[in-house]
Amino acid sequence: MEEILGIEDGGNVSICNTLTGCRNFWNHDASMDSIQHGLDNLWEMSYKGGVGGTRCWFGDTSHGMDAGGFKFSSMSMFPRNWTIAMAYRWFNNNTAGFNTEVPVSVEAMKDWNNSTGGPGKADYNFAVTPDVNFLMLRGLFLHHVDGLATNFTVRHLTGYHMDEHRGRTVPMAPEARKKDMSRHGDQFSNFNAGKIINILEGLGGLTYSVHDDSFTFADNLPLAWDWMEFRVPVIATASSNSTTWVTARTERLRTGAMATKTVTVENNPFTNLYVQPWGDDLTVASSMPNSHRMADSPPGHASWHFDSSKPNTNSNKQTVVLRLDESTPDPRRPTADPILNTCS
Repeated sequence: MEEILGIEDGGNVSICNTLTGCRNFWNHDASMDSIQHGLDNLWEMSYKGGVGGTRCWFGDTSHGMDAGGFKFSSMSMFPRNWTIAMAYRWFNNNTAGFNTEVPVSVEAMKDWNNSTGGPGKADYNFAVTPDVNFLMLRGLFLHHVDGLATNFTVRHLTGYHMDEHRGRTVPMAPEARKKDMSRHGDQFSNFNAGKIINILEGLGGLTYSVHDDSFTFADNLPLAWDWMEFRVPVIATASSNSTTWVTARTERLRTGAMATKTVTVENNPFTNLYVQPWGDDLTVASSMPNSHRMADSPPGHASWHFDSSKPNTNSNKQTVVLRLDESTPDPRRPTADPILNTCS
């Protein structure tokens, strides 16, 4: 679905809500051959000479900057460096952007004073919403802006879904948060369900495929956490009714200026096992094992491929280790992208 999420037309975002709707939209209303041309036109509204656009933002902002522009980062075809630019210039901005006390807002804070209505009105009551957070955070994970993605996911989950009541911390799932960050609407809303994907596929980096006979663990362990562990139920073959529980665990141990990440996958029933830990946006001082390394990795990650169809290779259980130098940032980290020099 990330390939065909939506398109912007005249400043209004039209999202494909069903597979049939998306198919009809792309087959009849838009040309797949001209997607890049359309994206280029709407980056900073270049096709209008920048009129109605904003530096380092996608789409028309003449009526204010909202999450619609950032949702396009949930398309795999959306340029990664644009995602980085929008994320660090606006998404992470706590005075003019979307970085609210409980992140992230539907509309940039710089435009809140221009909004119509106050308490009791829709724009006030729906300042932070589940669907916007699902899509915006998904875009960050998809393009491996992992430092911001993990930080904002944890902050959103703990801020949005926890509240104090009579001296106790109570879990909840509000329909929305108001501009004063108080809860609004249904307190156990299924609108929040999409964020489970941000936990499993985002923080966990978990995917598996019966077709490709593969299991992937590309963790994004939040920097504030010491470890996380998943138990994943899978059915390894199309003809099988047997469920196998795969254990995927990652842990981080800090000693002085070094951090050691140990990543283990156990009970994998697939032929191909991909282990791709995030390097915390730091320089990798050393890693193991030396074999089974992949030449290409997702940005910011190291990768190993264990293929049990080859001699002396076990894909059922494997452990990889990264030793990270916390005093030396990765020179290829998102904050080093040259596009940020153009943002003001």
